[in-house]
Amino acid sequence: MEFRHPFDHQHKTETRALNVQGLEGLGQFGLRSGMPFQVRSQTQQKTIGDMLKDKGIVLGPEDQLNLPPQSPITPNLEINITRIGHQVVAQEETIPFSLETVFDNNQLVGFEQVKQEGTDGKRLVTYEIVSGNGAEIDRKILQTVIVTPAVSRIIVRGSKATASSEDFARLRQCESGGNYAANTGNGFYGAYQFSLGTWGSLGTGYGRPDAAPPAVQDDAARRLQQHAGWGQWPSCAARLGLR
Repeated sequence: MEFRHPFDHQHKTETRALNVQGLEGLGQFGLRSGMPFQVRSQTQQKTIGDMLKDKGIVLGPEDQLNLPPQSPITPNLEINITRIGHQVVAQEETIPFSLETVFDNNQLVGFEQVKQEGTDGKRLVTYEIVSGNGAEIDRKILQTVIVTPAVSRIIVRGSKATASSEDFARLRQCESGGNYAANTGNGFYGAYQFSLGTWGSLGTGYGRPDAAPPAVQDDAARRLQQHAGWGQWPSCAARLGLR
């Protein structure tokens, strides 16, 4: 029987193990601080609870026994007792900078200028870590302190379209019924039904078109049309007579 009984000293977990080989005789327990170990022992007791009491082992409020105390002792029975330890640690973490886009109506679509470079920030996060026998089981955040705020990267993009706003409104209606949140599961997203590959190449700062605000989708469509023409929407462009 393997018997694990950790004792918590300075948030360190210690483990005891007991191997019971028979029902006769009486073994001795030892305790070594700071490291797991096993003790082989014999007992004349009938149940696990009686054996623990006989050995002078008292379970703490957080000790977890793998078998009920009333379980009978059998040859080579293995018992594990785990003490759940709690530890408070503080970790410095990176705050990724975000991307902000400013649209300039005085600049044509395709114009792009970095107004401010982005820099990551730092935060100090305090966690309570719950562990059992030295392995982390769970953690929760106790406190978060911003050490250095992240600085957003700001890009200025032109929004003055060479094609008319009416053209793009008709295109939206044809592609998605004008629904900026369109996601039908066909691999195309948003009002202009961008593929993820095309969308990713446009550097909007949003993972998917349907998650981006309408102004960002409109700007992406204008820039795509400026660089690649209406052929990016072959079916609707032909239907609407866009050239």
